[in-house]
Amino acid sequence: MKLYSVFLPMGGSTARTLEHARFVKLGFCWPAFLATPLWAARHGLWLAFGLWMALLVVIGLLVGFAHVGPAATFLLYNLGALAFGLEADRFRQHRLSRAGFLIHGLTLGDSVGDAETVYFAQRADDLFAAKPQPAQNRDDGAKPPAAGATDGADLLGLFPSRET
Repeated sequence: MKLYSVFLPMGGSTARTLEHARFVKLGFCWPAFLATPLWAARHGLWLAFGLWMALLVVIGLLVGFAHVGPAATFLLYNLGALAFGLEADRFRQHRLSRAGFLIHGLTLGDSVGDAETVYFAQRADDLFAAKPQPAQNRDDGAKPPAAGATDGADLLGLFPSRET
């Protein structure tokens, strides 16, 4: 199982929000480690791409001027790739934040599709619930529900309700 962070766009209708949801896998990213410039370009992370190119220039300068051997060059290159593999999810999260997305939660899944299914299944009641209507004049003397009443709903969506 992998952990995913869920980003939803600010504002707009529920349908638009759900349609544009983004899921970012947290943890080490093998494609960012193995093919950093291609991965950065694919995700539109031009700052990460620029940092990678700067790292390559620094390594090239070390090889040219400091006469660093091939083993040290290989080590420096792989340390840079490792750093990008470890920080790939943060690059993507930062880009989504700057694009107007807000983190909405976390979910688990074996793939992005599984994570979407789990997340939206858990949040279906919250996302599609009708907005509460103002209390009407009642002649039966019943009080409207107190603010924050949950009618037996689970706490923050963390625990499923138990059927008795």
